Amino acid sequence: LYYLDGEYILDEVAYGTELSNEFLAGRIKEVGDALTVADSAEPKSIAEQSRWIRIIGANKGKDSVNYRIKVAAETRIAVTARSKNVIREYENYAWEEDKDGNPTGDPTHAYSHSMDAFMYKLESLRTKKDSKPVVFKPSWQGYGVSSKPKVNVYATRRR
Repeated sequence: LYYLDGEYILDEVAYGTELSNEFLAGRIKEVGDALTVADSAEPKSIAEQSRWIRIIGANKGKDSVNYRIKVAAETRIAVTARSKNVIREYENYAWEEDKDGNPTGDPTHAYSHSMDAFMYKLESLRTKKDSKPVVFKPSWQGYGVSSKPKVNVYATRRR
């Protein structure tokens, strides 16, 4: 996750199922020494990865998913062109529907992985629940790339 000119830039480092903690930590280390925020429902994975990278569990409380969706809907987001899975998930992120096809107000779990990861990190940058994130502009060279990544900007939308 990068922050530049008022928007967050998502850059896919690794994506998939059945990825080992050691593999994930290795991919994260290739990018730089940024703090990683992981799903707090996986404390054993966090403990194992902490041998290789700086990692903490996400703060998840009651209604945290709906809160994260609200924040994401109010946030300018860009995605690097190479982040094919992030783009696919962002375009398909939706609400559960009742039997008549009406949104229930509950998010669907399908296509939520990339957005969850983004929101875990964004939430970790906040000093208190309703405050703006505390962010720093990255030095692109310090994040494993030689120049500013090419981005595709997607307007934040609600479904």
